[in-house]
Amino acid sequence: MENLTYFEKLRHLDFSKSWAAKLPSQNVNFFLSMQVDVNVVTVCNFSNCYWIPTIILAQFLKKCINLSTLKIAETRVNCRHISQILNKCGKLTDLSMSLSHCDLWLNQQDKFDQVIKLREDLLPY
Repeated sequence: MENLTYFEKLRHLDFSKSWAAKLPSQNVNFFLSMQVDVNVVTVCNFSNCYWIPTIILAQFLKKCINLSTLKIAETRVNCRHISQILNKCGKLTDLSMSLSHCDLWLNQQDKFDQVIKLREDLLPY
């Protein structure tokens, strides 16, 4: 049997209350990129993690091919990133999200196009 570390066996990640620990985003980045096996993660809760840079979350989540539940409400992840994540995570069945402040600044046509793209990603033919 392989000698896996505790973190390599993690299937459920919950960072939703990590803001209270004042955990630096560099530590989160190191943990997600070096300690977690993205092939076994099935549930991620990053709700209220507005302090974690979008690039860190998006890059990590796009690698989690077995992800079935994703909670990213009150983060900086926008529609474009969500669309990319949905394209990579085909097993996703439960999504909780909120629009970021950046999405609110798009012009009306851009909003419409992104909503259509998101709908297409969520509701395959």
